[in-house]
Amino acid sequence: PGEEALLSLLFPVTKADMTEDQLDAFSAAVTEQSAYMETHPSGTASVSSESVGDVSVSYKQASTPSAAGQPISPAAYGLLLRAGLLARWL
Repeated sequence: PGEEALLSLLFPVTKADMTEDQLDAFSAAVTEQSAYMETHPSGTASVSSESVGDVSVSYKQASTPSAAGQPISPAAYGLLLRAGLLARWL
């Protein structure tokens, strides 16, 4: 699942299009993503709120990139970005 989520970020780039350095970075990113998915399951709530009387306040956590329904590890994202594998529009 980790590899699938990361590959969906790279579309239309495939593993066959990557240089050896990019493949190494992608492999490291998959390892980071797998570890991250164990500690950050999908569906984790990202908004909390509280109310006092007629006043309510909602707090939104910092946005975490996601792909294929999975949150993406910041470390994996950084590896892909440094390897030049992410599109600039992401």
